[in-house]
Amino acid sequence: MARGTRQYLLNNSTLSGLTAGHPATIDCPVSPEIVHVSDFEYSEGGVAATRAVMEAAWEKLELLLNNNIFGEYLVPDLLKMNDFYGETFVDGFLSLFFTQDYRENSLDAERHAFVPGAYRNPKFRLHLNAGRVAPALKNFLVAEGAGESGRRTIATSPGKGVTPLVRHEVQTIKLTDSGNVPTSFIYDPTTEYIRSLNFEGDNITRIDIKINGVVRYSYRSLTRLNELLKKSRAVAVPQADTWHINFELLGGSVDAIYQPAFKQVVGGQVQQFARDEIEISIYAGNTNDVRLLAEHLDRPVARAN
Repeated sequence: MARGTRQYLLNNSTLSGLTAGHPATIDCPVSPEIVHVSDFEYSEGGVAATRAVMEAAWEKLELLLNNNIFGEYLVPDLLKMNDFYGETFVDGFLSLFFTQDYRENSLDAERHAFVPGAYRNPKFRLHLNAGRVAPALKNFLVAEGAGESGRRTIATSPGKGVTPLVRHEVQTIKLTDSGNVPTSFIYDPTTEYIRSLNFEGDNITRIDIKINGVVRYSYRSLTRLNELLKKSRAVAVPQADTWHINFELLGGSVDAIYQPAFKQVVGGQVQQFARDEIEISIYAGNTNDVRLLAEHLDRPVARAN
């Protein structure tokens, strides 16, 4: 990625459908070429939305690429993970971060920046809940130009502008046992990388993760897990009653993000990618549901040239 002046620009592209109870769609301009942050400024009746108003007003944010939904982010989850990564909520602004500025250097920070020109019809879509009065929405982009050679590259070889982008996956885990007997299940995400697994539940007492039948992660103290997270370069802010198994931060590097697929060599020939079998065991004080909020990193498909 190019490293130059970051601009803060009002996105003047088409905004359509800002009506309570309906989704609002904002086109993402091809230029500027590199987007670090997308800020959605929201107010009601001319008053900047507090966190409570933001969560009440918006159900979710979607990133659309190539006319398909690439990522879906429930607003409370987006705010929660921003908090975890040390990003301060500012009244009136819902922020989707692509660049991670806490990383060791600018190259790593921009490893997952967003290049809209690499895709067809990049858009943001926000789902506004019913009953909102006098809503107003603007989109600002923290952006950086790619330079002349970068623009030529994206124009002729859009695949070179594709980076893995963060998306969320949420599931409810129905616990069947408690105490010294865990609830175990196979976790099989269709994803390129797993950035983090965030288990939400005040009843959790221990989490084990087996990789291909061998326990590789065994956390038996939430306090200790949180201390390990805080030792990373990031200013990790663990959230209440959440076990953040964040591979990047626990490994101290962006390269520690977990990749569940690997090349399988048979008879000296590289076969199709094989996938690790991931088995998760949750120990808990009762059988209340546990919610899993996973951060995945997937590489979208580039537009055809």
